[in-house]
Amino acid sequence: MRSRWFGLVIAALAVAMSVWAYPQLPPTMTTHWSLNGTPDGFSSRLWALVIVPIVLVAMTVLFNVLPRVDPRRENYAKFLSSYWLIANAVIVFLLVAHAMVIAAGLGFSVIISRASSRTGSLASVRPGRSRAIPSGAGRTAPAGR
Repeated sequence: MRSRWFGLVIAALAVAMSVWAYPQLPPTMTTHWSLNGTPDGFSSRLWALVIVPIVLVAMTVLFNVLPRVDPRRENYAKFLSSYWLIANAVIVFLLVAHAMVIAAGLGFSVIISRASSRTGSLASVRPGRSRAIPSGAGRTAPAGR
């Protein structure tokens, strides 16, 4: 699909998701997970919701400008359908990642793993809410104190 509007529509969808979710999200959100699925990166709610739409618009502009400014632009005709397939796949992947960050912030159980043989994807979202453990819960005081 070669459409200069596709990336902007996806960015608008990401903005709509962000605006809808903003009041429901905690002030600090998980934005990165290690390969074993442990959260290891956190951001403010605003930054977590704004960065992906900005990157989507920037990438859409970049994908549309590159074929025009590349010194070998005539070669794009040979692989233009593949170029747009890859460009659109990257844009959709970023939207899915954005949706997963929002889902995790809303309390859904987001499972990140190296590979999922069933789905062939890198991550999945389980329906239902995760139960947050209050700080200090599950910890025991050291003996003798």
